[in-house]
Amino acid sequence: MNARKIFPFIPEYYYKYIRLSDSQDLAQELQKSMESTLSLFKMITPTMEDYSYLPNKWTVKEVLQHIIDVERIFSYRAFRFSRMDQTELPGFDENAYIENIKPRSNSILQLQNEYESVRKGTQSLYLGMSSKMMDFQGRANGGLFTPKALGFIIVGHNIHHNNIILSRYLTEKL
Repeated sequence: MNARKIFPFIPEYYYKYIRLSDSQDLAQELQKSMESTLSLFKMITPTMEDYSYLPNKWTVKEVLQHIIDVERIFSYRAFRFSRMDQTELPGFDENAYIENIKPRSNSILQLQNEYESVRKGTQSLYLGMSSKMMDFQGRANGGLFTPKALGFIIVGHNIHHNNIILSRYLTEKL
């Protein structure tokens, strides 16, 4: 997908995520990335859950929680913009989010269920959007986005972190 041509207004940082989508069919891409993520969850054994490939890097469970957290935030942004909300939305500190949930110890199964619920909610949100709603431009964290762009960022961010789990976490453990 030529992300720059389709979404010329988004901050540069996000193109790396959008490029990971195979098509311009957002519903299809949301479904495919959900299926690949659920397959990934099945590969993670209890001994891998708390593995980190380097000191001060997130564990497998923390990366999965990060995927869930970001999808929630970006879906919320998409929801607000799809309702033509012109309020600029703030950014967030992903590291602080992970630090603040560390005392909680969700199992992989709990994270899988949470991920699947969040993704199904995202899919439902997008099913109800018209073209006009998908193309409304709003501001978040100083950048310009549309719900459609945010949907592809959600997909690409998910794929990006799946790839990191596979290449940096699981290759050494499989």
